[in-house]
Formats: sequence, structure tokens, C-alpha cells
Amino acid sequence: MEFIINCEKIDLDNSEIGVSVTFRAKDNFKIKDTETNVRKIIDSMGTYLLIQRCYGEDDDEGYYEADYVYLESNIEELCEEWGAFKMEMSREKLFLNDQINTVEIHYKLDDKTFEELKEILTIIDQDSEFIKFV
Repeated sequence: MEFIINCEKIDLDNSEIGVSVTFRAKDNFKIKDTETNVRKIIDSMGTYLLIQRCYGEDDDEGYYEADYVYLESNIEELCEEWGAFKMEMSREKLFLNDQINTVEIHYKLDDKTFEELKEILTIIDQDSEFIKFV
């Protein structure tokens, strides 16, 4: 399936437990008190896509959990498990593709945010080398 997200806001996070980027598109949706349910509340937050690399941890018994990449969205079709995916990033958009889904995220970023996004995506992709900067 193909999806296009016109991103209005990007949240970047780099912490000791992992790195993430959330692309948000505010949809024109309003809640009326008489029609409120869980799905409508979630939809009112707008479309989003989260890409996250979680760092593995050692537990008390010496077991090590490996790093993993996680994708989350309120677009139901994107919530299924993704296999290996390719990313292609340009100044205006990010393109994600696996065997099943294609997501095109359009954005307008200042230079600082663009460089921060590039850095976070490089960390997310550090092992697989699936990202391409064009």
C-alpha cells in the first residue's frame, strides 16, 4: 500500500534508551462532545508515524537484549510488522519502502532540524545501511 504524510511537525529524541523521530500531520478533524470515542480521540491527534531504535539492555542474569527498530502509526495498515525497509531522504521528503508498504513523508525543515533528523535516521539505520541521502 502507498501512503503520503504531509508532515507539519517533527519530534526528535535521542536518549540513553534509544532514538526516535515522530512525523505528525495535523488532520482537519474536530471532536464533538456527543460523538467522542477512543478512535475519534486518537484520530483527533492527526496522522503520525514513529520510527524508533531501542537500545538493548543487560539484565541481572547476564542476558543481553539486542537493539531493535520499531515503527508505530495510527494508520492501521502501517501497524503490521515491517521487515527490512529502505529509507531515502532528501531535503523535502523521506521515502520508506519494504516489500508491502511505501510511505512518502513531505516536510519543510530549517537547516538545524534537517541535520538533526539526518543524524537520528543515521543512528536508527546504523547496522543495516538501508538509508540513502539524496
